[in-house]
Amino acid sequence: MANTTKIKQTMKKEGISKDILVQFDAKNMNVVDFVNQMEKLLTKEECLRVMDQQGCCKTENIIAPFREFGLKYSDRSLEEKIKLLPEINSGHNCPAHLNADGTISVYFGNMKGGKYKCVCRKINKLLSTTYVSPIFCGCCAGHVLYVRQFALGVKLRLKEIVSSASSSRGSKRCEFIFEVFKNEI
Repeated sequence: MANTTKIKQTMKKEGISKDILVQFDAKNMNVVDFVNQMEKLLTKEECLRVMDQQGCCKTENIIAPFREFGLKYSDRSLEEKIKLLPEINSGHNCPAHLNADGTISVYFGNMKGGKYKCVCRKINKLLSTTYVSPIFCGCCAGHVLYVRQFALGVKLRLKEIVSSASSSRGSKRCEFIFEVFKNEI
């Protein structure tokens, strides 16, 4: 799960102005309030650019099957690779689709009890009492982006959070759209 200190460091790295940065108290704000504040004070593009760098679960154990897949299919087209993604044996694999405009949609989240659950357990506990901005899910998008880059052999950037399990209170799963940059990673 994203943490306020890391998010604020990324905001600085991304050139967010000092006038805005002073409005974020990384030591005393919880991560949900911090991200909700981001949604109010930053542009959508700034929020996405900051949050897609927050992804967790970037260990070699998690990356390995995606890296192996990428090496195995390095000679295939992006469209072919996306169709073959389901063969990756990992709990971190999720459905993906190549869109007509060349972007990639990735669908993240499990259904339990008739509702989609956020993969971030700490957030699920807050959903009954706290608004969670869809921007918060940019953290999970960062994880998805990170492992998909190894599998697909292209650079990705989070373009949009279409839906969020947490902000929809379980009525929708997370859907992320990524822009594709053809240069190898």
